[in-house]
Amino acid sequence: MKAVISKLSTTTNIEGEAERQKTALLYRNAGAAQWANIINASLLAYVNATLHISGRVAFIWWLVIVTLAVGRTLLARRFHAADPDAAASVQWRKRYLATTALTASAWGAGTVLFMWHGSDAALLFTGLVLSGMVAGAVSILAPVHTAYRTYSLLILIPMASVIFLQANSPLLWAFGFMTLIFMAVVLTSARFLHETLDRSISLGLQQKQLVDNIEQARNAAEESLIEQKQTEEALRESRERYRQILQHSPTGIVHYDSDLIITYCNDRFAEILHTEREKLLGLDMNRLKDQRIVPALRMALDGRTGSYEGEYVSTLTNTRIWTTISCAPLLGAQGQNEGGIAIVEDDTLRKRSEDALREKEARFRYMLETSPIAVRIAGMSGHKVLFANQRYAELIESSADTLIGVDPVSYYADPDEYREIIDLLAQGEQVTNRLVELAIPGGKIKWALASYLALEYENEPAVLGWFYDITAQKELERQMELLAQTDPLTSLANRRHFMAIAENELARTSRYGGSLSMLMLDIDHFKQVNDTHGHKTGDVVLVRLGELCHEALRNIDTVGRMGGEEFAVVLPQTGREQALEAAERLRVLIGKTEIPMEHGVPLHFTVSIGVVTLSGRSSNIDTLLNQADTALYEAKRSGRNRVCVYQA
Repeated sequence: MKAVISKLSTTTNIEGEAERQKTALLYRNAGAAQWANIINASLLAYVNATLHISGRVAFIWWLVIVTLAVGRTLLARRFHAADPDAAASVQWRKRYLATTALTASAWGAGTVLFMWHGSDAALLFTGLVLSGMVAGAVSILAPVHTAYRTYSLLILIPMASVIFLQANSPLLWAFGFMTLIFMAVVLTSARFLHETLDRSISLGLQQKQLVDNIEQARNAAEESLIEQKQTEEALRESRERYRQILQHSPTGIVHYDSDLIITYCNDRFAEILHTEREKLLGLDMNRLKDQRIVPALRMALDGRTGSYEGEYVSTLTNTRIWTTISCAPLLGAQGQNEGGIAIVEDDTLRKRSEDALREKEARFRYMLETSPIAVRIAGMSGHKVLFANQRYAELIESSADTLIGVDPVSYYADPDEYREIIDLLAQGEQVTNRLVELAIPGGKIKWALASYLALEYENEPAVLGWFYDITAQKELERQMELLAQTDPLTSLANRRHFMAIAENELARTSRYGGSLSMLMLDIDHFKQVNDTHGHKTGDVVLVRLGELCHEALRNIDTVGRMGGEEFAVVLPQTGREQALEAAERLRVLIGKTEIPMEHGVPLHFTVSIGVVTLSGRSSNIDTLLNQADTALYEAKRSGRNRVCVYQA
């Protein structure tokens, strides 16, 4: 019994265990994170080496990243092998933070190397890669906010500084400010996720400790009953010994006669009622103020067992307690009824513990309801929403009440994605910061970073989901990508995007065979159009030319504005005769086109076109463009409004 009491008095250091679990979470995903570091570093070093930076410098930087990644992987293996306790985890966390700071510093140095005096392509590509890494690190480093804050700031602050220091266009200024906004958003998101995770871990440990205490209390009660049975058996051998054992029993014991008069009670019973034992002896229980226990007492007098569990108010002290009473007849040596005996247990502490557990559950629900992040709980098997906070209702653009009972799979653009998430959780895997596409009623699409956790809710397996709305960020990314690839006036491919497409088509032709042709177009006397009718009319002519190109050419052909009134067309799988035919068809269509004018006759314009067809595997896009430009010059020299083919 002393061992049980000692066990009940032992408490778990919840705070220390919570910190140990958060440290373990840092190391759990360390291996995958280092692979991501190596892959992203390889991609970043290779692309920047092809754009502007020295290949040797890029390789040295890449080697530093790989060395740090290998070191962090070995550190993670040592951590898992050591399986440290809460006290030792403090040093392991410091080691992780130190390696995180070194890795982030290396990435920050890479930012300066690759983005300083780099091309727009280098700036944009490096910025997107680093932003993706910072966003992806939320799920890995969120358990310890200091780790994520160190990591993100050491990367994003150098990146923003480099962008602002060399900003010479609205795009770079916008890029710089978006970096600052992104930094604020990811830090806030990581802090919210850290706080939610911290509370979840602490609450889980508290609940576990409470369950352990209740189990220990139950075991103590069962052991007490065993001792009581042993005591009853000993009573038959010696009444004096019987009284001595009862006097030291951990439960209250009462003997009463057939008139419900107390003839004996032990000290524990007096302690339960908060009074003196002498005042209880001779008490007539027929006159108790609280009569709720009397029926159970009388059942023992009738030869049966009786019981009562619930609240009871003491007659002598008006003390309110929560008690469990078991009553049984006391038979003499000849089998005669000698009254009843009652075993009394004080369940007040247990009742308070249960109330505290319910209160904690209520606080947990309140925390979810007031969370700034969208939260939803759905059944694991029934797939019905059991709980949804206001933020989740706002995300789905519905009311929280109407969401209850709805199958959450109906809100996923790809229903199989949610089923896959359920399967992963059922296998014990963790799903964090997963990009999901949500289909909102009414045809709207939203994007969210979602994390999922398997738990028990209202006595059934359930899935807790956190959703962070990044729809605005995804839309901004789409707009930035569109701006980077298209000409703002004609909506055609700009020079850089056109060159990338042309390079791909040339590579495909070189690998798989076939023909490839290119056209160079120039509007005849375009300066005269601007000088005579104004630049606004000139812009209308440029836009109309782009529309006519789309009308005359195929869907697989790509048209790009190379600058001013000069346009280029790449024609995949097109030989010389087909290219000449397409160019002539386009020239005739343009010559027949009229541009309406507010005053006077409509405006007509013509183009001169140069045609070139790939003649050898060693050619490159610059060579083809120069050859097409030579043919274009010949068309202009020979009178304009005509098509000329490049002659080698």
